[in-house]
Amino acid sequence: MTTVITGASGFLGSRMARLLAARGEKVVMCDMVAPAQVPAGCVSLVGDLDATVEEAITADTKAVVHLAAVVSSGAELDFDLGYRVNVDGLTRLLERCRSAPR
Repeated sequence: MTTVITGASGFLGSRMARLLAARGEKVVMCDMVAPAQVPAGCVSLVGDLDATVEEAITADTKAVVHLAAVVSSGAELDFDLGYRVNVDGLTRLLERCRSAPR
């Protein structure tokens, strides 16, 4: 079984991926940028969540940790980007969870 982490290149996501991998769990790391390090047992998918969600969430997925977001001043400066990532991205992720093969 696999855990999917969105926003996996950030501080919390990369730390979580390392901790889960150290416990022997399989992890799919999703982010717009490649992580500095991909721990053994992890797979990195780089790109927009809309483009990677189908590959990331499969019948093998047991959990999804959604950390991808545009926060604070980034969302204030580019409202459309914040909305697209924070609202549309979450909606797309939930839809994929609902429709993923079991």
